[in-house]
Amino acid sequence: MRVAERMQLLENIGTELQKRYVWEEVTAFVSQCGIDTPDPGNYEGPNSKRYFAKYLLGQATNEQIERVAKELDLDTDSIVSEPPQNWKASSSIKAFISHVSG
Repeated sequence: MRVAERMQLLENIGTELQKRYVWEEVTAFVSQCGIDTPDPGNYEGPNSKRYFAKYLLGQATNEQIERVAKELDLDTDSIVSEPPQNWKASSSIKAFISHVSG
């Protein structure tokens, strides 16, 4: 898993855990997935369950993160790792810009 993919998956997991659970349940859920979590008392980030979940999962392996995503029924296939095959031979792109801020 590429770094950008991992970061996006952690964001998706954090968002989902924030929606579903209270603080203690976030820690319990991550632990129940077999991940050694850091001491929640050492967390000094924002007062956000999303950030807290990302803190808990920070040292997890890619396989563990994918397991958590599957437990939450998150789509791990929608994270784009490579451009579609029909783009590979293209050396240019057409883009529509609806407005320019200034």
